[in-house]
Amino acid sequence: MDRSPLRQALYSLRRALAPLAKHCLVLSQGTIILQSHPGFKVDALEFLNLAAADPKELHILRRAVCLYQGSLLVWAYSRR
Repeated sequence: MDRSPLRQALYSLRRALAPLAKHCLVLSQGTIILQSHPGFKVDALEFLNLAAADPKELHILRRAVCLYQGSLLVWAYSRR
C-alpha cells in the first residue's frame, strides 16, 4: 500500500498546526488522532454549537452565519 499521500497529508497538517502539532497530533499503532487544544478552533464544530442557540439570541446566530461560508459551504452544496 502506497503511504506517500498519507505522509504528505500528515506533513501538511504538522506545518499548518506548527507549534501546536506536538500537543494535538497523536500517532499510535498506525492511527493518527487529532486531539482538541485550546490553541485552535474547528469552525464546523463552533458553527454547530452556535446554531443550536435559542432563536431569540440573534447575536449568537449571526456569529454562526458568519462561520457558514467558504470552502465548507461550497463542499456542502457540491454534494447535492
